[in-house]
Amino acid sequence: MSGLVITDYGQVAIASFPGLAAAGFRHGLTLRRGGHSRGRFAGCNMGLHVGDDQQTVVANRQAVCRVLGWQFDRLVTARQVHGTTVAVVDGRAAGRGAADYCQALPDTDGLVSLTPDLPLMLCFADCVPVFIVDGQLRVAAVVHAGWRGSLANIVAQALAAIAGLGGDASHWRAAIGPAICGGCYFVSNGLARQFDQAGYRDAVAGRAGRFRVDLAKVIRLQLLAGGLTDDRIELAGVCTAEQTADWYSHRAGGGCTGRLAALISP
Repeated sequence: MSGLVITDYGQVAIASFPGLAAAGFRHGLTLRRGGHSRGRFAGCNMGLHVGDDQQTVVANRQAVCRVLGWQFDRLVTARQVHGTTVAVVDGRAAGRGAADYCQALPDTDGLVSLTPDLPLMLCFADCVPVFIVDGQLRVAAVVHAGWRGSLANIVAQALAAIAGLGGDASHWRAAIGPAICGGCYFVSNGLARQFDQAGYRDAVAGRAGRFRVDLAKVIRLQLLAGGLTDDRIELAGVCTAEQTADWYSHRAGGGCTGRLAALISP
């Protein structure tokens, strides 16, 4: 399944997946449109760690929470490090990192929760946002997967965390958000070899000196290996590096840009 639904609220614009919405999970991916940030961060920058004005980013986050119907002071986020740590959180984590990056959960690239109306948020600019839900248990997860997290299979860690809460693969759905595509993500010969040797040959293309890796395809293969079926995996089919008017891209921005956010609550 593929495709995003984009809703323009005026102050901000939010993309969502029809399947996740139909399953009753409030979620969203923020576009650059609207927002209060200026200069190289122009638009709705959601990252507090990139050099943008703190109060401006907080205003962007508050606007997004408002249109999605969440209390801003319950927002939970993390200091992402391209690792494989997945944190299971509950109401005691409410507000962690919402307005202060130093208060975000440390060294974490995946968030999982059973707590209703607890918005989980991670930030992206080319790396792959992944939503995973259990429709029966009412568990929601968001995962940040760059090349390190993808190669180390952080998705498997998130699925294990959901299973540890009592989740069953027959009730899981997932969605793979906007990220740099396999046509734009050039990698070194050595990194291409690592993905090939890890079993992701179908996600590697090109030739020596011009190898490319399709991270979204890697994530899809990992979800399938974890027990999901194709009909329960939604794909955004959007490249952040090609569509910079709508999405932040680290590569297209020369390493200095804002961040989109992926948010979801149980």
